[in-house]
Amino acid sequence: MIKRTKIDTTEERRILTNMILSTAFLSQVKDIANAKLFKSSYSQIVVGWVLEFFNQMQEAPGKNIEDIYIKNKHKIEGEEDTELIAEYLTRLSQDYDSFKINNVNYSVKNAIIFFKLRSVEYLAKQLTDAILNKDAVRAEKLVAEYKRVDKIKGAGINFLENEEAIKNAFTSNYDFLFQFPGELGKCIGMFDRSDFVAFMGAPKKGKTWWLIYTAVRSVLMGWNTVFISLEMTENPLLKRFWQCFTGEPIHPEKIDIPTFIDGEEEEEFIVENTPVSKKGINPDLISKHLSKYRQATRGGGLRILTFPSFEATVSDVEDALGNLEYYEGFVPDTIIIDYADILRPENGRMEVRHQLDIIWKQLRGMGQKREAMMGTATQTGRKGIDNDAGASDLAEDIRKLAHVTKLIVLNQNEKEKIGGILRVKSVAQREGVPYNSEAVVLECRKIGRPFLNSKNIKNVNLDEFKMDKK
Repeated sequence: MIKRTKIDTTEERRILTNMILSTAFLSQVKDIANAKLFKSSYSQIVVGWVLEFFNQMQEAPGKNIEDIYIKNKHKIEGEEDTELIAEYLTRLSQDYDSFKINNVNYSVKNAIIFFKLRSVEYLAKQLTDAILNKDAVRAEKLVAEYKRVDKIKGAGINFLENEEAIKNAFTSNYDFLFQFPGELGKCIGMFDRSDFVAFMGAPKKGKTWWLIYTAVRSVLMGWNTVFISLEMTENPLLKRFWQCFTGEPIHPEKIDIPTFIDGEEEEEFIVENTPVSKKGINPDLISKHLSKYRQATRGGGLRILTFPSFEATVSDVEDALGNLEYYEGFVPDTIIIDYADILRPENGRMEVRHQLDIIWKQLRGMGQKREAMMGTATQTGRKGIDNDAGASDLAEDIRKLAHVTKLIVLNQNEKEKIGGILRVKSVAQREGVPYNSEAVVLECRKIGRPFLNSKNIKNVNLDEFKMDKK
């Protein structure tokens, strides 16, 4: 028996799975997914079934692939291919109900690259055979008849003719990811795939907590989320995330929790702090809570990566994301980096401000390439430490403002810090007009919650707040 050479089919298996289970994916690649471009013979067989099913039903086969296999099993010539298809479909059956592609466009882009490279590789093999056989006529014919693999028909969009593309720009929900709750959400606006969001604040104003909270909001909305820390080691970071999910302190204690209560004027609120006894985190209950949170995330996933400060470059981050995609099939919709200013520049001989400008440009490009929201944090300059910060108070290099689509500022004086009060405003927003420039947010970092509630700043009396007399 001839022993087959083992080949790596990880990427084509992922594409094949997407074609079987996702109509949105299949409809975009069906015209270029030539069966001969797949390396394994069993994949070529299954792709033929999938494309035939789509031509008839205009949808991906999904669970129907098993019936198709049973119907066509007797037509498969090789026993090995029959066994490999059966094995593949058995594994695939575990994903029927839970499978989804959030980031369809990025997955399609990768599939196109795969088909392009395989097309050229296939041509090269045919040319090599022709050259070895000294068949110049066939070699020239192969070159002349070669057609580039590409989903796009023509270059760009014909604006005055393509009505569907314009309508889709206004009606598609693909770009929208999530929004913060309440008045804060109205202030900041929506977070989209095209966004590059930065939280700015003085030291110890809770920027890391806000990045964690943003990641948690993303995953609770069902999106694949990657959180990359360049500051904290794994254990402290896991503790913070667990606190943010559970709303509990590390240990049992009585904690002041801020709430809004009615003030003396109509539609006026003041902040009252009330001590509340909290149970703390019980490690024995983690398994129980995890099961509940897995259901709450609607299929979204969270990956947490850590790097030493000033050691990781943008290329290292890109490599880490590539490994997640290749080995786990994990494609992020949201990427959070804590934080961009402490990434190591590729060229350390440039001035710091120029290094930062390049790093922020690269991160912006990374988010666009991956069709994922990019989130990070940055410090205020010296002026913003003792005073309210604005757009001009970015530390090191004001050019960061040109790269972000949202700059969210966290302001807090000493009195507000005692009362668990934070003022949050969007000072730069590329799309749309914020509902209001500033929101008053209640926080309690001891229980891992940088956000408890929010009100429009015009309805909150910040001159006083109440502490429980006890």
